[in-house]
Amino acid sequence: MKKVIILAVLLPALSAWAGDLWVDNVTVASNATVYGSLNICPWPTTVGGTVTTNGNYRIHTFISNGTFQVSGGSLTCDVMVVAGGGAGGTGGGGGAGGLVYTTVLVTVQSYPVTVGNGGTGVQYVQGGNGSNSSFGGITAIGGGGGGKADANGSAGGSGGGGGQNTQIGGVFYGGFGTSGQGNSGGTTPGLGNSPSGGGGGAGTVGGNGSGSGPGNGGVGSAYNISGASTYYAGGGGGGSYNLGAGAGGQGGGGTGSSTGTGGAGTPNTGGGGGGAGTGGSGSGIGGNGGSGIVIVRYSISQVSSSNITSLSMSSNGINQANSSGVNTFMGQVGIGTNVPAEKLHVAGNARIDGTNIASAITLGGETRTTWPIGNLSVSNNLSDVANKTTARANLGLGTAATNNTGDFLRPNGNGSQLTGITVAQVAGALATNGNGSRLTGITADQVGALSTNFVLPQGDLVMGVFTNR
Repeated sequence: MKKVIILAVLLPALSAWAGDLWVDNVTVASNATVYGSLNICPWPTTVGGTVTTNGNYRIHTFISNGTFQVSGGSLTCDVMVVAGGGAGGTGGGGGAGGLVYTTVLVTVQSYPVTVGNGGTGVQYVQGGNGSNSSFGGITAIGGGGGGKADANGSAGGSGGGGGQNTQIGGVFYGGFGTSGQGNSGGTTPGLGNSPSGGGGGAGTVGGNGSGSGPGNGGVGSAYNISGASTYYAGGGGGGSYNLGAGAGGQGGGGTGSSTGTGGAGTPNTGGGGGGAGTGGSGSGIGGNGGSGIVIVRYSISQVSSSNITSLSMSSNGINQANSSGVNTFMGQVGIGTNVPAEKLHVAGNARIDGTNIASAITLGGETRTTWPIGNLSVSNNLSDVANKTTARANLGLGTAATNNTGDFLRPNGNGSQLTGITVAQVAGALATNGNGSRLTGITADQVGALSTNFVLPQGDLVMGVFTNR
């Protein structure tokens, strides 16, 4: 089957199409003639965030709290949730926010979206953890803050790096990352000048400090869910006391410092903040963590019968001029009603021009599985009913309705069919002054029996046979 998909466009004039036409989100500004089948395939409606299109994908990007609303059907979506990155501490780089990338089936409902903020850096204290991000039931854990002086880094989505060492010989470790979301922070060795550990990233652990300088932030992970391959959730670089600065991990991690405030994580990447340096007069403040992000995308070529829930047409309706065309409606069709109770529900008069009525049709409240073959009209009277008893029952008549008129008055009849006849009516029919007009079917001999020429013999009657002759 040929299949054409037209996406989110305005058609100033669609004059004709030969073949099958699949339409999604199209406004037809003038008449359209389709020679073939017209399939209306509405996409499920999705609302929320900033919506963009890249190739075959529709993308919803959230950089602040919101709601992803789905209506009209289900969709299979790629979802990336990145939490806020941890802030850098006194030396220790902030851990990246946890990153979750998964594929989910979204159904008709509202999905709350939370975008976590990055942690806050404060002078000479542990870096603050980042806040969680979530999409529905999917949660990414905020990044762990970098360690303060003589302290380990905090655990989180990715762990913060170990803090500066003020006493030679002490070792301070990075915080643990969350399995499946990030990695641990780097270690601060027991050396002078406090080369601190870098914060962990989504892709790798944070770098360990060494005699050559503090550790770099862990590398994040790259995804093209936004339409281009982009790294997210890089760890913050470690700081030191005049011994250089650790680089921020690819994916938004802030650069550490050796003399002052650490670099901030990049907003909307979940990058960790850089660790503070203590070699300058304005030193000791860790960089803030970068805020998180939530991205949802789905293929706009997705469509199935389960997605087809409604068909909205203008008041002009559909005019199919070609009698060979076929319109298929799999649900219930209402004409004159928007709440059809059957496959076809007509609120008002209906007309069918044809010679055969299918079974199981309800007309005027009566449902029958069989109907007379032919048009339903007044010509279908009792002459179509062969059984007299059935005809009498249909009319509500008694048993006499099935007798022929000849059964009542006939020459050889005994009159048993006649009831309710009065004496006056009988006398009138046989009155001596009557002319016999009321009597029919009487033979000449029978009329002679009533002749006025009849003479009764005089005197004694002799036994024998007498006639009127």
